[in-house]
Amino acid sequence: MPQDNDPLRDVNQKLVQVDTSDLTEFFKRLNLLYNEVVEKKEVYKEELTFHNDVVPQIRQRIHKAQSQLAAEKAALIARGDELKKQKKEGLKKMKTDFPEADKALKNVLKAKNELNALKFSKVYRQKVEEAQITLDSRALDKFIEKLDEISKLPETSSDFCVALTVSFKHHFEAQARLFIESIRKTLATRFAAIRFPFEVAVDPESVKGELALITDYLRALHSTYSHLPAEDRINILDLIFEEFSKRFNFHFYGDKPTNDPAKPEWFFAQLSTWIAANVDFIEGYLQPLISEVSPTSAEIDVFEEFVEALVDLGARKVRTLIADEAFIADYRLLSHLIDETVMFEKELNETYMYPESSVHVISELCREDVLEAWIRIERDTTDAGVDDILSNEAAFEPRLGATLDLDDHAVPNFADAFVMLMQAMTERYHAIPDERIQIKFCQLQLHVVDEFRRRLAHIGQGVDSTPLAAPNPQLLNALWYLAQVLDDWSALPEFVRLQSFVNSSKQTDDKPIRGTFDGQSELYRHVWRQRARIWTQNFADLITYKLNHGYVSIRWSHLDAAKPVSVRPEFGCFLEEIEHHIEWLNTEISPASVMTLYHLTNHEIWNALDEAVISQTNFNYRGAAQMLFDITQGLIPLLENLYKWPKVTTSGDGTLNKKCVEILNILKLLSLPPAAAILLKEEIERVPEQMVDEKLAPFDISGLSKHRILDLFKQRCDMTLH
Repeated sequence: MPQDNDPLRDVNQKLVQVDTSDLTEFFKRLNLLYNEVVEKKEVYKEELTFHNDVVPQIRQRIHKAQSQLAAEKAALIARGDELKKQKKEGLKKMKTDFPEADKALKNVLKAKNELNALKFSKVYRQKVEEAQITLDSRALDKFIEKLDEISKLPETSSDFCVALTVSFKHHFEAQARLFIESIRKTLATRFAAIRFPFEVAVDPESVKGELALITDYLRALHSTYSHLPAEDRINILDLIFEEFSKRFNFHFYGDKPTNDPAKPEWFFAQLSTWIAANVDFIEGYLQPLISEVSPTSAEIDVFEEFVEALVDLGARKVRTLIADEAFIADYRLLSHLIDETVMFEKELNETYMYPESSVHVISELCREDVLEAWIRIERDTTDAGVDDILSNEAAFEPRLGATLDLDDHAVPNFADAFVMLMQAMTERYHAIPDERIQIKFCQLQLHVVDEFRRRLAHIGQGVDSTPLAAPNPQLLNALWYLAQVLDDWSALPEFVRLQSFVNSSKQTDDKPIRGTFDGQSELYRHVWRQRARIWTQNFADLITYKLNHGYVSIRWSHLDAAKPVSVRPEFGCFLEEIEHHIEWLNTEISPASVMTLYHLTNHEIWNALDEAVISQTNFNYRGAAQMLFDITQGLIPLLENLYKWPKVTTSGDGTLNKKCVEILNILKLLSLPPAAAILLKEEIERVPEQMVDEKLAPFDISGLSKHRILDLFKQRCDMTLH
């Protein structure tokens, strides 16, 4: 089989195989690959040095030796011509001076040659008879020896003369052909006895003797063919493969019922069955035989050759089918043929690691007119598939039932079905060995993915006014999931290889390599952010409304309770609205994406408190203390209970985000008793910015600038000494 010896392609393939999910392993493998490239570079440099320094000297010595041989050859030819001339003159002289002796000598030589021919013919016939006996008695090793002896008779027999050369060659080749005919008839009988080619897997032990005998006959056949001219020889592998070809042609050509254009699965199933059922014979008997009789072909993988021969049968059958224009015009037939071909190619790849460089059935479908029809089928099929997916009554139901416990992405049926539709499309065109053709299908796939995003965005626009109603949560879950799937596809080796091929053809070495679906995943995330922004804005409006209609109207500058003992009732409506929406998130949104919405809603909560209440209100210290109590004893415990944060969160990454901490510090400052507040204000006014935190530390306050503190004190209405 042809080997790919391109070092650059080898390096690219190894790079594609490197696992990018583990950075430590990635750089380890990358270093190993770099060291390997450097070692190869040094080897090439040494070879180049040798070529430049040593090869010219060797060529000079060879040229000198060739000159000497030419001179000696010329001398020998001249001496031979001289001897021939002397012999010719002697015979001429003898004929002239002694005519009777010359005539008697010719008669003697003629009689001697006839006698030698008779004696040689007797030996030849005897050897042939012995060979026939060994063949009939199945002593095939001895048959090979006898045949070899016959072929060497001109060298070993003292009775052979040059005049018999042509006659011997003619008779020996004719006899060899008779032997071949006899052996092939015997093989046909043996094949019939064990029903070869095998249609089902057989017990190797039950046919062990027959297979061993067949192997011996094949060895004898190979030996016999080797005595024929090169153009008349037949490879014994071709003889074996011919048995499959005859059986295949019998069933799937002509007027047989099995020759049905609408049933390509029949001949593909036959090929698959033959591969599986005959593997033991191919690998256990034929492989050792080929390695033995053809040492120069020792590296031939006989099983691979066998599979390729069967694949070629399938390719020729497909070629016959698509030669009919009516077949190509019938999208039902062509689509079915494509599906069956893809399944067959997948089986070859997954089960037998069939190489890309070998014959492929699917290559027959890459003819320009067939390819155009195939692409139209893919486009029409995916368009119809998307319509069916989105119009299905259960489209927005979860694929694994009503609970999120079984599915971190809470994928609705329509998203799951779309992914399977795209995976099926990928599976079909990735079976094509030509990357340039794969790109055409990939471009169509990108178009379908983009169009599906547009469809989802359009569906979302129709329900913007009811963010909590279906199908809003399903759209959010689907968009998040599909973006993740597209990222995963971009990292698959087959797509990395395809993208590398595209980049190499465009010569974009100076630009960073982007994954095949990177652009699409970004667009899906963009739509998700738009949907999330609509939902969070609605959430912010609702909780702000609850604050404005109750909590804001409290006279925070006139509260006189010495110490807060309970959360203000007006704060309950705000808390209930938050609880309703966050519980909705926990119920409807996938665990994989809900964390982002946690952060968005948490930000809106603290932002609403700041903008609607704190920044718009004048406080006495008791009012600020009450609000601080409401938040620390009412809001924060509620959020901690509602939000399912990871067990370990970094500072500012949970409920107590930067805005929350800022509000707590503000309320701590505003809740200082008047005397302490006045003293602190005077201290802050005197000290530079760098010392502000030091002055705030005793009150467990931090993160506020000097200017901000002084502005906040302006919201106090009780900072006067009595």
